[in-house]
Amino acid sequence: MIWLIALLVLIVAAVVIVRVVNRVRSLPVFYGTYNRAIDQGASEKEALESVISIFAQRPPFDILDQADITWLAESFSGLPNPKVLGQVFLEMDRDGDASGLKRRENMLDFVEKLQNHQIDSLG
Repeated sequence: MIWLIALLVLIVAAVVIVRVVNRVRSLPVFYGTYNRAIDQGASEKEALESVISIFAQRPPFDILDQADITWLAESFSGLPNPKVLGQVFLEMDRDGDASGLKRRENMLDFVEKLQNHQIDSLG
């Protein structure tokens, strides 16, 4: 019986570790995919659309539809550093909730603050 409990604890721990590692890796995946697209001649908007489309295939980002993807890419591509969206994705991935990406008014306020340098960091 003790072996069964120990095995169950190990399985749960392994699942938790895999989830944490996958979320931590989301930022390098975001930046790597974005940079590859830029290196291949994509515009910032196209690169962001490519990255967001990849993330939109898995939770919590699977709530995004094509209109959301296009809108986010257009909104963030005008920033001095559009890859800041990667930090937003990382935080939402950690929280397991990407619904904030669909709140366009809030996202526009955030983008405007970034443009006006009123937000120094996301951490």
